[in-house]
Amino acid sequence: MIPAAFQGRRILQHLNVAAVGFALSSLVGSVLANLFHGHHAVVELGLVVPTLLVGSLWAWLLRWKRLVGPVRIGWILSVPLAMLNSGLACAIAVEQGEHWGLFLLKFFLGATIGVLVWGPTLIATLLCFGLPIAWAQALAQKGLAGEERGERIVGATCLALSVGGFLMSFGSAALHAQGGGGISRMAAVFGALTGGAAMILAHLREMKRRRFVANVEAGRVENFRIDTTREGKVLVRVTQVGEGYRVADFQEELFELDERGDAKRAVVGAPGFRNRA
Repeated sequence: MIPAAFQGRRILQHLNVAAVGFALSSLVGSVLANLFHGHHAVVELGLVVPTLLVGSLWAWLLRWKRLVGPVRIGWILSVPLAMLNSGLACAIAVEQGEHWGLFLLKFFLGATIGVLVWGPTLIATLLCFGLPIAWAQALAQKGLAGEERGERIVGATCLALSVGGFLMSFGSAALHAQGGGGISRMAAVFGALTGGAAMILAHLREMKRRRFVANVEAGRVENFRIDTTREGKVLVRVTQVGEGYRVADFQEELFELDERGDAKRAVVGAPGFRNRA
């Protein structure tokens, strides 16, 4: 069994996928509401909900390691996803009246002519969210510890941008004039909570793992030890098999560590035996 400090990274990924969606939707709802007219609830729903769904999907696709050439498929899909988001926002947020048959037309106009809005919005999104995510992906190439530091960066970014979206919702003229902004602020709160939770959890996991490695090196943890190889340090689990004088140590290399003892990656390979009898 791999120690708990080296397991369970998916919760960080799920938290940050949600955090990106909430933070992005709070900013879009707060900033772009002034471009639409109509009841504030329709405007906010039309801007916040599609952005939350499409933004979360974008954040999830960016983690998909499938490549088109040297580029992850999630980055390539950024443009069509921005068009989808703009089309849905335009179809919902623009005043409907009694003409629901115009939904597809407004969707088409939002996805095409709406490039005047979604183009700059996409650029801003790639700068504010894409750069931290790309930085996190670069850190993840260094192993488990780097991956968690990357998740901490994404979480901190979403926390900061969610706070920005929350504050800007009070300055949106269209929402303020009609007493709106509640939906945008709610998205900002959830963005701050999920991003903050990912940031704190990543930090706590790193500290827990460092303490575990330090205790193993000091000989305070049974059945584990740190071996030094040509490539660096390795966390090894040692299990005794047999009784009395017929005892053998079953050794299994678990994780490669860097020079500071931070986890890099799980060792792939068959465990070996070393007899002590």
